[in-house]
Amino acid sequence: MSSQSTRQKPISRHVGALLCVLAATLAIHSIDSDRTSLILGGLRNAGHLPLFGALSLVVFSIVKSTARPYLTTVTVCLVIALISELSQMLTGGDVDWRDGVADSIGTALFLGAHRLWTQRTPLRAVLAGLLILISVLPALFWSAQWALRRADAPCLITERWPLRRAVAQAFASTATRPANEPALVALTLDTRRYAGLRLHDPIADWRRFDALVLRARTAPGSEGPLTVRIHDGAHNNELHDRFNRTLELTTTPTAFRIPIDAIRAAPVGRTMDIGDISQVSLFRVDARQGAVIFIDSLCLAPTSAQ
Repeated sequence: MSSQSTRQKPISRHVGALLCVLAATLAIHSIDSDRTSLILGGLRNAGHLPLFGALSLVVFSIVKSTARPYLTTVTVCLVIALISELSQMLTGGDVDWRDGVADSIGTALFLGAHRLWTQRTPLRAVLAGLLILISVLPALFWSAQWALRRADAPCLITERWPLRRAVAQAFASTATRPANEPALVALTLDTRRYAGLRLHDPIADWRRFDALVLRARTAPGSEGPLTVRIHDGAHNNELHDRFNRTLELTTTPTAFRIPIDAIRAAPVGRTMDIGDISQVSLFRVDARQGAVIFIDSLCLAPTSAQ
């Protein structure tokens, strides 16, 4: 009686662990990266590696007594990956072959690490650790992006912006941290229709703020307009469905205050969801080659009640 109970405990633990990993895997797959924030989408994609790695270890612990446990584990994990992708068709999601590749890589990395670890030599233990590290690095990167965004609040750009280049992207321009200027960003524009800086995934909830305040200026000879574009998660990519305001920049540092109420009322036929802002862009239309714009600060101002 007691021996039978002892045998059942490891089995129930394995089944419980398997169900937990499967639930986490399904949760990751249920996130539509095309309809969510860049950071959340990055975490979703990065999560495939460690999740399927963990899944492979749980499956291996169950099938390790079979003739070919590694091959059996890979087969089971690939079947689960295929089922999880196909299941998205039933829920209206998109099947992405890159998810399957990530699942396969995660499985291979963790099983390779397990194989090296069981050989119990210092060098192979180090190699096993490196394989695990490789699998979790993308998730750590996107977690760091999320943490930096929280740390920067209520500012959208701080002195740490070079660490956030994945979400602070220059387009048709070069963004640098000027050495002899108090500005946070120096934008050197190319000759393009649109040139500037795009901030993906800013602080999403602006409901407790009263205004967006941009302090900016230009280098001599670069005076001219700068357009501020803001949209929410429901944006349909139509011009009338977002906020656009053109500011005139000179060499004199100027603080431009954009009321949140004006941003909320900008879309035609609806109000912008101030609790779900997904992108802020600063750009010049018909930019001239070599024009330089300095961004001194870009922050949300709290309401006077706060």
